[in-house]
Amino acid sequence: MLKRLSGLSRLHGELEARGAEAIEQFYKPGGPLDQAQAIVGLARAVADGLADELVQRLPFRMLYTPKAIPAPAWQPPIVGATDPLSTMTVVALKDEARRRGIKFTRRIKKSDLIDLLRDS
Repeated sequence: MLKRLSGLSRLHGELEARGAEAIEQFYKPGGPLDQAQAIVGLARAVADGLADELVQRLPFRMLYTPKAIPAPAWQPPIVGATDPLSTMTVVALKDEARRRGIKFTRRIKKSDLIDLLRDS
């Protein structure tokens, strides 16, 4: 049993050493990791240069660099001489018509009610 365990531990040690060696090859200068990073950097530089060139040369450059349009300043609404009857609700107009003794139908338009009140 001990022979098996010692054999497995020896095998484990060898596998661990080989794995460390293989990983070390990736991280050494000029290894696959450095090459991959260089290729990615080159691709990014080419893409940035191409994008800049397209933005400068294409006629629809505004799609890529929009300009801000300032919003106009808020101006208060112009309040003129308004008719006090037109600002009243239909219920208030009906109360005013009842107070003045004007007869009207149950269902009446606001404009007709205002006309009745003005004529009286």
